Amino acid sequence: MTILDRHVIRQFLTTLIVVASTLLVLVVLIHLFTNLENLEAGKVAFEARGMSTFTGMCRLYGLLLPFYLPQFGPLALAISAAVTISRLHRDAEMQAARVTGIPERRILLPILVVGAMIGAGLSVVRLEVLPRIAPLKTEAERMLKGKSHLVLEGPMVVIDGRGNFVSVRSYEPTSGIARQVTIIPKEGEGRTHIAEIRWQPLGPSGRGWYPMTEVIGPMRLPGGTDFTPDDLEIDTRGTRHLLAHELAELRRRNPDRPDLKVMESVRLATPWVALAMLVLVVPLVSRLGKIHAMMALGMTLGIGVTYFAVERTLIELAERDASVDAPFAVWVPIVACLAFGSLLWGESAE
Repeated sequence: MTILDRHVIRQFLTTLIVVASTLLVLVVLIHLFTNLENLEAGKVAFEARGMSTFTGMCRLYGLLLPFYLPQFGPLALAISAAVTISRLHRDAEMQAARVTGIPERRILLPILVVGAMIGAGLSVVRLEVLPRIAPLKTEAERMLKGKSHLVLEGPMVVIDGRGNFVSVRSYEPTSGIARQVTIIPKEGEGRTHIAEIRWQPLGPSGRGWYPMTEVIGPMRLPGGTDFTPDDLEIDTRGTRHLLAHELAELRRRNPDRPDLKVMESVRLATPWVALAMLVLVVPLVSRLGKIHAMMALGMTLGIGVTYFAVERTLIELAERDASVDAPFAVWVPIVACLAFGSLLWGESAE
């Protein structure tokens, strides 16, 4: 690594820290002001759990920040790259390096490499860390609204490993109690209704659900169904916060659900989002030369908003009625950015 590489990387990382911090502060302030009316109810819930309001809010935002970082990370990387390149041009550092015979692409390469590495790290956070802390985040958000105990409210409908449909009105993760449970066999006949069942990992007949009230119907638990509390918690987390094996299991049980097909494609495409935006933004801003940093920022914001608007529209079409193929919806914006950016990189080498 040359002195110039270290200088460019230092400029890029310094700008990234400022940009990311600004975005996170703005998001936190917006969240805080939109929830001011809930603070009084949240105070009661926090105190019921032995926390002060300040401690509870710190815990809440400590859990929210990991969700914000992957969400805004690719845009923050693109903005930081654009502002850094703009400054290199305006301070004549780019021209000075060219005079010494260093190609433009070689000067910009450290930004692309470091940005891609950070983007890959953010994708790991999104795919592996967020699903594990999603229940804690949900609990903290409910406490802010005055609910001191976590209750997953439905109706939640899941399909167990045998193809039975299971409807649950509510579930308490702390006690393992599910209420108003209806099990509909795959054949559609002979429904089983239970007012309350409790999950017991070490029950009298082994791991499973045990009725707390009379079972009305042909099934006798345990053994009537193999759905677990994980199925309920996964259902309430949403498809965006699933681990790979959880998503694979849902796909096995629900092969025709379009939203699950989309999320399989999203998992594969996530590491490429930051790289695609950098490949487009870096050579584009460099070609424009000595533009003001604020103009570079505004242009990158426009590209980012357009990218995510197109992505969101295509994904909604794919999730809603499968009118758009899932891989097509996820990969089109990425491939378009990579293709156009590659053309600009090629021109910068001439």
